[in-house]
Amino acid sequence: MVKLTNKKQIMHFQLVCWFMYMASYIARYVYGAMISEISASLNASKSLCGLVSTALFISYGLGQLISGRLGDKYKPYRLILIGIFSVSVINIGMSFASDIRIMIVLWFINGFFHSLLWPPLVRFISDMLSEKDYADSVVVVSIGSACGTIVVYLLIPLCLRFATWRAGFIVCGLIGLLASVVWLIYMEYTVKRSGYVFIPSSGAKITAVNNTSEKDISLGHLIMISGLLPIFAAITMQGTLRDGVLTWMPSFVSERFNLSGSTSILTAVLLPVFSVISFHLSTYIQSKIKDELKTAIYIFGFGAVSAMILIPVSHFSSIASVICMALIVGSMHGVNLMLISRVPPYFAKYGKVSTVSGIVNSFTYIGAAASTYGIALISENFGWTVTLITWAVIAVLGTLFCCLAHRKWKKFISAEQFN
Repeated sequence: MVKLTNKKQIMHFQLVCWFMYMASYIARYVYGAMISEISASLNASKSLCGLVSTALFISYGLGQLISGRLGDKYKPYRLILIGIFSVSVINIGMSFASDIRIMIVLWFINGFFHSLLWPPLVRFISDMLSEKDYADSVVVVSIGSACGTIVVYLLIPLCLRFATWRAGFIVCGLIGLLASVVWLIYMEYTVKRSGYVFIPSSGAKITAVNNTSEKDISLGHLIMISGLLPIFAAITMQGTLRDGVLTWMPSFVSERFNLSGSTSILTAVLLPVFSVISFHLSTYIQSKIKDELKTAIYIFGFGAVSAMILIPVSHFSSIASVICMALIVGSMHGVNLMLISRVPPYFAKYGKVSTVSGIVNSFTYIGAAASTYGIALISENFGWTVTLITWAVIAVLGTLFCCLAHRKWKKFISAEQFN
C-alpha cells in the first residue's frame, strides 16, 4: 500500500479531511442549534421536535453498521463524497419544510448519509498514512467536528437575527456543497498522484498469522476477546452525554436563567472550544501512558466530576453552569477520540478497520438517539434538576464500563499471538 510521506502532502490531506468533516458537523448540528426557534415557529412541543434529532441519530447509528462494511469493500473516498454531497442537499431541503413529520423523514435520511463519512474516512486515512501520521490526523479531523460546532453556534444566531431559521439550513447546506467540490477535486487528484490502490477486505473471516500457525478469527470472536462489549457500553454513555448536553444546553440556559433564544445559542460556543482543549489533553495523556482505555477512564471520570458539580451550581450561576456543561461535552469528545478513533486501527491486520469503526460509532448514536428524546421527556416531566442528576449517573456508568474493559483490552493488544 502506497503511503503519503511528504509533509506538505500530508498537511494538505489533513486539511481537506478536516474541512469535509467540519462541514459535515455543521450540516448535522444545525437543527439542534435552532430547535427552540423551530419549536416556537411551528408550535410543536419540545419532545416532538426532539424526535427529529432522534431520527437522525437512529439512522446514523444503524447506517454505521452498513457503512463500516462498505468502507472495507468499496473505495472509501467515493463513499465519503456521496455522503457529504447528500447531507448538504438535505439541509437545503429542510429549509422548505413546514411540518415536523416531514422534518423527521428528511433528518432520518440525513442521518444515513452522514453514516457514510466516518468509517470510510478512518479506513481511507489508515490506508494513506503511516501509523504515526494516522494518529496525528485523527486529532486534526476530530478538531474539525469541534470547529463545525463552533461555526454552527456562531452562525445560527446571525441567521436568526437577520433572517429566520430557514436561512440557517440554506447557509449550512451551501457550506457542505463547497466541501463536496473541494473533496472531489482534491481527492481524485491525490489518489491518482499517490498511486493509491484500494484493496477490499476478504469477508467475514480473515487469517491471522503468527510464527507457528494460522487461524481464522471471526468478527464476533474478535469482539469477545478484545473487550469491545464493555467498550460499546461506555461509548453509548459517551454519546448520550455528548449529544444530549450539546442539543439541550441552549434550552436549559434559556429556561433556567431566562435568556433570549439567540443568546442561549451563542453561549453554546464555549462547548466545542473546551472540546478542542480536550482533544489535545487526551492526546497528551495517551502519549505518556500509551493506553487508550486508561486515558478514557481518566477523561470520563473528569466528566463525571463536572456533571456532579453542575447539579448544585445550576441553581445560581448561568456562567458556572455553561462551564460545567462545556467540561462534560469536552470530556466526552476526548473519550470519543480514544475509543472511536484510536481503537479501530488495532483491527487493521484483520481487515476490519472500517467495520469496527462503524460498529463502535453506531453505539455513540444509540446513546445520542436515546438522550435527545429522553432528555426532552425528563425535563418536561421532572424538571432540569432530575435531568442533571441523570447526566451525572450516566457519566459514572461510562467510567465504570471503561474500567471493566481495560484489563481485557490491554491483554488483547499486547498478547503475543496478535502481534
